[in-house]
Amino acid sequence: MKPVIFLARVTFIYNICTLLTWLMRYLNFFPEGNLKSTIIVSGLLLAVVFNILTGLWCVFLVLKGEPLSNFRPQWLFISNLLCFIYQIYLLIR
Repeated sequence: MKPVIFLARVTFIYNICTLLTWLMRYLNFFPEGNLKSTIIVSGLLLAVVFNILTGLWCVFLVLKGEPLSNFRPQWLFISNLLCFIYQIYLLIR
């Protein structure tokens, strides 16, 4: 269970990059350069990949017989799911 929690935490960091990328469309609070491009790549590409990995791993654990109450902290998995839904919406749109 520990590796999936670590993966969920990494995914959460990438989801924060997704939110920062969305904010950068309206506000210019990062200077042009490496930091801005890293946040954009992390938010638009890596967040989707890690959300898919985390989701598939959680589905595998549930199908294996793990109860959903073992996924602690639950707010982490719920926030990753909500960000994943937003990212899927962006991909479809």
